[in-house]
Amino acid sequence: WSLALTALCYLFSGFVGVFTYPTTAKGNVLNNFPEGVLVDVLLITTAVSIILSFPVIVWPARISTDRLLFLDRPESYLRFVLEAVGILALSFLIAIAVPSFSTVLGLFGSLTNTTIGYVLPPLYFLKIDPTPWRVSRMKQAAIALLVIGSTAGLISAGIITEDYISSLTNTTIGYVL
Repeated sequence: WSLALTALCYLFSGFVGVFTYPTTAKGNVLNNFPEGVLVDVLLITTAVSIILSFPVIVWPARISTDRLLFLDRPESYLRFVLEAVGILALSFLIAIAVPSFSTVLGLFGSLTNTTIGYVLPPLYFLKIDPTPWRVSRMKQAAIALLVIGSTAGLISAGIITEDYISSLTNTTIGYVL
């Protein structure tokens, strides 16, 4: 019920936004604000917030990467530094390769939200329920949700990627280079 209620809230706010500003809304919500001192303060505080929260995001990413790549090995300071630098370099390369903030948010949202809401819960359920899937309707429903969620996430990520690529081909060559 909570996912359905959340989905309804997102749909409602999306429809209100589309019907209120059908052609003037920009993909990056920060670009929709008028120019002024208060907006400049908002942009500065947003930048500071992102800068200060980035280490909080890198830490679990580094731990997860370490556990995926080096499951049974003891921790190493050199590996810690190399993984952190690798994550920072990858983040920097993505920021350079995809300068559109709305594209990054769209890809992030399409992949992480479907993973958290529709892929991981059925995977956890399939892992902890000992009943064979051929007998259990709950396991069959979990498999269906897993397939639907994975498909929806991949389709939405593909649409966002295709939209970004088509926007690159519509620009001049000098801008792309």
